[in-house]
Amino acid sequence: VKAQLIFFTDVHVMIFVGFGFLMSFLHRGGLTSTGHAFLVAAYTAIWALLNHGFWKRAIAEDHAWDLITISIEDLLNVDFCAGAVLISFGALLGRVSVGQLLVMAIIEVVVYCINEVVVMERIFAIDAGGVYFIHMFGAFFGLATSFALERFNSARKAVDCSAAGSTRVTDTLAMIGTLFLFVYWPTFNAAALHSTTSHDRAIVNSYLSIAMSAVAAFLTVILIDPRGKIGMVEVQNSTLAGGVAMGAACGLVVTPVGALLSGAVAGIVSVVGYRYITPKLESAIGLRDTCGVLNLHGIPSIIGAVVTAIAIGAAEGTDKYKGTIGEVFHKVADRSYSTQAWMQIAAIGVTVGFAVAGGLITGFIMSRMPNLPAFFEDIHEYTTPEEHNATEHGTPEGVVTADQLVEFNDKTADPNQEEMKDVNGAQEPKEEIQNPDN
Repeated sequence: VKAQLIFFTDVHVMIFVGFGFLMSFLHRGGLTSTGHAFLVAAYTAIWALLNHGFWKRAIAEDHAWDLITISIEDLLNVDFCAGAVLISFGALLGRVSVGQLLVMAIIEVVVYCINEVVVMERIFAIDAGGVYFIHMFGAFFGLATSFALERFNSARKAVDCSAAGSTRVTDTLAMIGTLFLFVYWPTFNAAALHSTTSHDRAIVNSYLSIAMSAVAAFLTVILIDPRGKIGMVEVQNSTLAGGVAMGAACGLVVTPVGALLSGAVAGIVSVVGYRYITPKLESAIGLRDTCGVLNLHGIPSIIGAVVTAIAIGAAEGTDKYKGTIGEVFHKVADRSYSTQAWMQIAAIGVTVGFAVAGGLITGFIMSRMPNLPAFFEDIHEYTTPEEHNATEHGTPEGVVTADQLVEFNDKTADPNQEEMKDVNGAQEPKEEIQNPDN
């Protein structure tokens, strides 16, 4: 119980703090990023408790229709579900209202739980760290939702998107989320395992993989950037791709070299995705992906599934697992390694199928709901400090844009206040607004 509590606490911090801050890069949408993430994670946890218990009893082979109980393990499972919904939210960040987001969460939790039970209790895929039912499902569900939302609501093309982008301050804030995720990812991957041997193996493999993906991401960005500079979009996201790639295989004997290689490949592919694939998809088919979940979760999860299949298939005819085979393959010990490897590949198709079908339906439903007046703006759903200050100073009602509020603050500022200077006495330059596909 004590070990479960420690793992649950680590996963809880990762979901509510790590994911929330990772999405806080929008310079005029930080309240929306962190506030909506908090709301959807809390709501998802409650809704998932009922759905997880129901669908497990409805689909799994060995479950009777008894009372749904709640334990620390159940809370861990609903946090995993919240992680999948937050990943989907990342694809839509700044472009959906809180009402649309809650509708997405209601539908996604149902489809998520069905997919999880099918993959884990029918196909019996090996997936300790949620490569299939968290990262792969969450990414492709969010992308399908985004695609359908834009395709079935043509009015969204005319909505103002000028507030998209980040500053050095918001990028630094988002790095808090990156560092939290980096620190806790090894325990996230190991949390669902049930033995000390598996826990140790999972933490070591995950740490090696995510550390290598961080190194590979930095080096790849420098090599492909025309100016040889490091981009914060990749630093915030691609550095974590190794944690995703090692999610399912973390409890397997992949060897240190295998873990390092998996992390390197995931980091490199993720950077390439952010630089080339995401912009190409948006221009070619109109697929908008605010946080680039395809590159942090989607593609690395497929890499992770393939790595798992290779690791399992390579064990055929060996005694790699000796007395621990029941711990690693606790529900599939009667299968051959090669059969299990092919089932891991089959689980990719099942998960992507559920995710895309559910996402397209959800996107269509959300497209029938009202659009936000402008995207990537806090002011339409949150009381911002600028709005509060303007109200306190008696500005007329009806101020609805951040530009009007900034203009009001400029007019009411103290004219005698000196401009900020740096230590050399020169005027400090205004901060440049970046506009990445983060």
